[in-house]
Amino acid sequence: MTPSEHVRSPSAISPARDSCCRVTCWARRNGAPEPDDGDPLVPAAEARAAVTDLAGLLAPSSIAIIGASATAGAPGRDVYENIAHHSKFDGELFLVNPARAEIDGRRCYRAISELPANSIDVAVVVVGVQDVVSSVEQCAERGVRFAIIPTGGMGELGSAGKLAEARLREVVAESGIRLYGPNCPGLSNVNDGIFMSVSPSARSDTLGGSIGLVTQGGALGRNAMQYMDQGLGIGCWLSAGNEVDLELSEFVAHLVADPRIAVIACVIEGFQDGSGFLRAVLEAGAVGKPVVAVVLGQSDVGARAAESHTAHLAGSGRVAEAVLRQHGVVVVPDVTELMEQSALLARRTGGQIRPCVVSFSGGAAVGAVDALAGEGLELAELGPRTLSQLTAVLPSFATAANPLDLTMEVFRRTEIARDSAAILGRDPGVNTLVVPVPADYGEITRTFAREVMGFESEAAGNRVVPVWTSPRRGGGNEEFERHGAMPFSRMSGLARALRRCQEYERWRARPATRRSRTDSAEPPSERGRAAPRRDIGELTEVAAKALLAEYQVPVPAGELAESPRAAAQVAERIGFPVVMKVASAAIAHKTDVGAVATDVGSVAAVHDQWTALMAASGDAGIRTGDIAGLLVEQQAAVGVDLLVAVRRDPTFGRIVALGLGGVFTEVLNDVTFAVPPMAADELRALLADLAGWPLLEGARGRPPADLDALAEVVTRLDELISQHPDITEVEINPLRLYPVGEGAVALDALITARDPVAG
Repeated sequence: MTPSEHVRSPSAISPARDSCCRVTCWARRNGAPEPDDGDPLVPAAEARAAVTDLAGLLAPSSIAIIGASATAGAPGRDVYENIAHHSKFDGELFLVNPARAEIDGRRCYRAISELPANSIDVAVVVVGVQDVVSSVEQCAERGVRFAIIPTGGMGELGSAGKLAEARLREVVAESGIRLYGPNCPGLSNVNDGIFMSVSPSARSDTLGGSIGLVTQGGALGRNAMQYMDQGLGIGCWLSAGNEVDLELSEFVAHLVADPRIAVIACVIEGFQDGSGFLRAVLEAGAVGKPVVAVVLGQSDVGARAAESHTAHLAGSGRVAEAVLRQHGVVVVPDVTELMEQSALLARRTGGQIRPCVVSFSGGAAVGAVDALAGEGLELAELGPRTLSQLTAVLPSFATAANPLDLTMEVFRRTEIARDSAAILGRDPGVNTLVVPVPADYGEITRTFAREVMGFESEAAGNRVVPVWTSPRRGGGNEEFERHGAMPFSRMSGLARALRRCQEYERWRARPATRRSRTDSAEPPSERGRAAPRRDIGELTEVAAKALLAEYQVPVPAGELAESPRAAAQVAERIGFPVVMKVASAAIAHKTDVGAVATDVGSVAAVHDQWTALMAASGDAGIRTGDIAGLLVEQQAAVGVDLLVAVRRDPTFGRIVALGLGGVFTEVLNDVTFAVPPMAADELRALLADLAGWPLLEGARGRPPADLDALAEVVTRLDELISQHPDITEVEINPLRLYPVGEGAVALDALITARDPVAG
């Protein structure tokens, strides 16, 4: 956000900076005697380590507003109003404005240099973009612990802004000050009633609650915060902005440690520290605190120019979504489902979801059942005692069943809803009451909502999950919200949310998924040796398979032949039929250019195929000098073909890609991603997400595939790439997988190395 009123930088009239910055407030915070201005400077690294706790940022005892204003509508005024008049902040508030002596009777300091040293927890820097760096430098000199920078127009707009952000990072490294932003709306600590924000809307953020919200942008965060109007309790909103210093993972880690927060909701546009974020969400999972996320940027046009199948399929958003799911994050498509899902998880009961559908509309009840079934959720089976008791309280023309249609009679006899909810609440086989409300009937709908909420008081762990599909808000909607049961807006969204809750509980039940796998960028071992570098960035299939064989990855018997005669001799030696392939680092996908021949069954056929394959390569623009010869291999038996790859991802380190392989890899687009290493149950769960999973399980009488052999290949590829720093990707496509106990074989391989110029 770019302030509309620029205040001249207070640093312009302050003394020159010392050669290094004074940050001594850490000592006072940790029980050491408070120094005066003449005390020695604390080393920056020591100071930085002392302020990693964000409590002083969210609940400061002293705040300075750099650029405070008396002009209505100015960002400096909005920040002042939010802190001075709309917060519960009762600490020291310092205002800096070189043009004013006071604002609302509060003293204004003419320059940052006049502020008391080592006494300010947070400075909100509300100045023009040209003055941000100098203001932060001066804050660091005065020992300010944190600086919030709402100002936009920095790194997001061009090279000058990027240089300014680079300087801000230097200030952090030199001094130990921690920076929040820039290009952010500020911070709203709703639970403690502290709003250090430029947004006038922050004044309505009064509900508080158990959901912690973390975003990078402002508008979508404000959109999420407005769900408080529907009774959703949000305890804190942290918006990272451009993340020159503090970033998503640190905010999530803080919320994990906050006992008032039960669910963490994130809107993610990218990662400064992917591994750090994964560590934070694993910690959240370990303490039973769900993390829900919208991952923006699901498309990656640049990936389509990449050479390998894996790079083509691994758009950054797609990889992020898969990796987050692997680490227990509940991924949703938009902010609406983010907040609905978070609200439901904040009321999670754990264990198996056992739903009963209750409505006054038979059609709405049937629609709810269809939606639940579509997400694989089974209805609870009502016990005989429950059915008998329901029959006694229902109208004679109603049927005791799940789903339960109370009929419109419930509006004349409201005790039907009350008694039915109580009976269902006492049934141990039911813990979730799904209540679709298709239309608003005024106050009588409010009464209905109040009566069915009685289900929750009958047993611990019971919860009512309403869906309000009427386009008109009414008393019933408000009644559900008053009881903390924010209605869903669509039955399909409710069904998806319940299914995701169930998946989260299953993830938590798998201990292997909660161990840390965020060390995927460790240095290669001493025995690792760099792969040969090629100008084209790839190794020939022959060289790739030789390297795979060194790591005990099975490859077909075969040899490189440099003439038709040599090819025939190789074929006779290994046995017909054979496969013949053009060996060239200039060809990534041989089938695309007709550079592969299969079922070659005789010496004469070898000679014919040699001529045909060389001609096809020439037609594809491959120069003769780029062809090393033809690889002649034993033809493999029939099996299930998979894509198996490990590549270096700039965000998360090493990434495994698994999917259906062969020539239809990109056509079927049936690929998933994960961070290694993976336990056996994780690998199986990952594969089960593929549309081709039945082929591996053993569909239509086929034997199940050898998943142990697959797991071994994944481990070997991960070991290979971790020990060769020059290699960026190892791909086997296809890996032919045989029945249990019969192993696997790599039929084709592509190894990509870093460009030698890039190093």
